[in-house]
Amino acid sequence: MDIKITQHEKILIIMLRDFKANGGAWFRASDFQREHYGLFIGYEATARMSELVKQVPFIFETRQNGRFREVKLKIDDLKEKIERLPASLARHFYLENFL
Repeated sequence: MDIKITQHEKILIIMLRDFKANGGAWFRASDFQREHYGLFIGYEATARMSELVKQVPFIFETRQNGRFREVKLKIDDLKEKIERLPASLARHFYLENFL
């Protein structure tokens, strides 16, 4: 059985894997328009990133860099934050060994 994951989940997975590999970085929507870790979002990345940040703003830092919005994972108080996440997103913190 092939398990489908949403574009929101793909964005989170990419950010989690990057955090483990590089200590976390700021991401622009355009960063998700190419493949990372075998995952690809494409031209819809801008909308999906904005939706994800609106849905669960407490796990992201945001900043404006020129005309671009950038986001970064905020993993302080992680256990409390994960309890507030929808299960579809929270599970990736476990699958990516953050807890």
